[in-house]
Amino acid sequence: MMDLWQLVIATVGVALLCRETTTAEETGNSERPLESAEHVCTQADSTARAMHLILSAPNVVKAVWYTTMNSSSNVPLCEYGASSSALSQHAAGHSYSYTAGGFLGSLHEVNMSGLAASVSYFYRCSIDNSTFSSVKSFTLQPGTVSTGQTETPAIIGFIGDMGIINSAETVASLQGAVSSSNMQLLIHAGDISYADNHKPYDNNSFVWLEFMENLETITSRMPYMSCPGNHESQFEFAAYLNWLPMPNAAKASPAIFWHSFDYAGVHFTMFSTEHDFSNGSQQLSWITEDLRAASANRDAVPWVVVVGHRSLYCSSLIEISRCDTEAPVYRTQLEDLLHQYNVDVYINGHNHQYERTFPVYKQKATQSNFTDPQATVYIVNGAAGNVHPNDPSYLPGGLVPWRAAHGYGLETSWLRLSVFNASVITFDSILSSNSTVLDSFTIDRTVTPSSQPRPQA
Repeated sequence: MMDLWQLVIATVGVALLCRETTTAEETGNSERPLESAEHVCTQADSTARAMHLILSAPNVVKAVWYTTMNSSSNVPLCEYGASSSALSQHAAGHSYSYTAGGFLGSLHEVNMSGLAASVSYFYRCSIDNSTFSSVKSFTLQPGTVSTGQTETPAIIGFIGDMGIINSAETVASLQGAVSSSNMQLLIHAGDISYADNHKPYDNNSFVWLEFMENLETITSRMPYMSCPGNHESQFEFAAYLNWLPMPNAAKASPAIFWHSFDYAGVHFTMFSTEHDFSNGSQQLSWITEDLRAASANRDAVPWVVVVGHRSLYCSSLIEISRCDTEAPVYRTQLEDLLHQYNVDVYINGHNHQYERTFPVYKQKATQSNFTDPQATVYIVNGAAGNVHPNDPSYLPGGLVPWRAAHGYGLETSWLRLSVFNASVITFDSILSSNSTVLDSFTIDRTVTPSSQPRPQA
């Protein structure tokens, strides 16, 4: 039998990529039929697939895409501009590949620089200056935000724990948000594609391709930012690092796994719960310095959100060990730091459900509302859909008085953040099946948190 992805040369000298098909039972995927033939072969070509954008630096957006053709002899390029008929700016990049999971073909990345906020840009990309992708567009939000009332808020979407199975409704709901609102950023809090749950386990790179193609109508129109989860650890995070080269991609490991950026008046600290963040670790030192700088910059960027994969606060019954054993350890490592630097919200996945806390510190709610919060709000947002059913179980409210709300049933969902100004932001949990609001809360501030650290308890 052939490997799952194997480059072969046909008798006529045409390069083909051949994939060995598997049964629906092997993949566990009931959403998509699979061919019954042993192999499906396609001619290797330069067609751009799975296009996605990444914030590479302030005013710089990186385009990343896949082709079945190896472009070692070509230089990938993107043409872009403020008009679809005048793509007058050009940028060249580089191509690369990797072998983990049986990956074949090439990935390509190009940095489009010199961008201005609030300007719609159009772009198309190619690896041979001949076969271009379709023209796509995106609009960047500034890093800062108005201090006055804004009728049209900046919209940011969050997903967690999403694969190629049981996620179709979430993808469709996100597509609707792109079409009907000005959603301009998507953040993924780890567990991306679930390739490691698909057979053959040593040859499953096709899952990453399918996942990224499923998201292309969204992620080719806005930056797609991420931090790793436990399901990306297969092959030493090779697929994650190659498909999603975040802003720290040029740094030495493990620093490549964390980064931060400003967008729409929010400072996002993206860290890895899959790497050491205990006292004295390199990552905790970075988080400390990042939050210190963000706290000092509140006048320009008034909101601070930290994103990781694992929970600091949760109340699942099915995953009780995560909440009663693991979460207290993570709180010991991070909670004082988040409190000290006035972090507004911590968002994670890992548990396949939705829940949120009141402003809470040391397992005690500081208040039962969200006006001028005196502590961080914690949100579990891991219900976007994957090979495992969502978790409908929660501890009784009397045992977790810090919990403000939780989801119900097995439905998939995603999280929407609306940034109105320096004083008001709203979070909505969106039901994927019909895009209705399951839960909502608004943080309303009458004063910007002090740049001086809070005292620790």
